[in-house]
Amino acid sequence: MAVNSLLNICADCVANSAVFYLREIHSLPSGIKDKLVQIMSSRGTISDGNISELLHPGLQTLDLQCCQVSDLALGRICCPRLKTIFLNNSPGITSEGVLSLASSCPNLQNVDLGDCVGVADEAVQALARRCKHLEVLSLSGCPAVGDVGLQALAENCSLLHTLLLSGTRITDAGIIGLLKGLCRNNLCELQVARCPVLTDETVRAVFKNCPKLKCFVFNDCPHITGKCSSTSLPAKPKFHHSMPIVMLIDETKETFETGFFHILFL
Repeated sequence: MAVNSLLNICADCVANSAVFYLREIHSLPSGIKDKLVQIMSSRGTISDGNISELLHPGLQTLDLQCCQVSDLALGRICCPRLKTIFLNNSPGITSEGVLSLASSCPNLQNVDLGDCVGVADEAVQALARRCKHLEVLSLSGCPAVGDVGLQALAENCSLLHTLLLSGTRITDAGIIGLLKGLCRNNLCELQVARCPVLTDETVRAVFKNCPKLKCFVFNDCPHITGKCSSTSLPAKPKFHHSMPIVMLIDETKETFETGFFHILFL
C-alpha cells in the first residue's frame, strides 16, 4: 500500500511538470506511462506536443475527450493494441486525423467521435475498412457523415453492435443499406435522433432487419410521423430476446405497448 501510494504521488508530480520531463517520460516503463496517461487525460493536459512521449505500443484505452488535441496528435498515436479511444467534442479532429488513427491502430473496437464536426464519410470509411473488429462507433453530432460512411460499415463491420448517428445527414437509403450489411444480426443499439430527412421507412427497416435490437432512438426526426403502430410494423418481428425495445419519438405523450415492443412517445 505504501509503495503504491508513493508511486501515485510521484506520478502526480511528474504529470504536473510533464513539459519539463518529456525526454525522461519517453523511456519510462509502460505501467508508469499508463498512470501518467490516466492522470493527464483526466486533467486535459495531453496535447499534440507531448502525446508521442506518453504513449506506448501496448496501450489499450485512451481518453482524449477533455484534451485539446488535433489531427497532429492522432498522427502520433502508434498503438497497435489500442481498443478504445474517446475523442468526442474535439474540434481540432478531422477526417485526415482519423485516417492516420485507423492505419496505426487496426484493433480498435470502441471509437467515440461524437461532436467532432470536422469528421466526414472518409473517416468512417477508413475505420470500417481498417478496423475490422469495430463494435461501438459514435458519430453523433458529426453533420458531414452520411450514407457513404454507412455503406462502408455495412460492407466491413460484422461485429458492430452499437451505432450512434444522431445529428448526421444520413437518409433512409443509407439506413436500409446498412441493415442489408454484415452487422444487421448483431446490432443492439441504434440512435438516429435529429436526422432531418429520415422517414417511417427507416423505422420499418429497423424492425424488419435487426433481431437483437434493444434500443432504437429517433426523436426529433420531423418526417418520422409516429404512425408506425402495430398495424404498419412487420406482423412477426424477428426478435430473439425477451427484453423490450425502447423507441423514442416526439409526437405525443402517450405510451404504446405490444407483446414485442415498448414504445415511448415523448
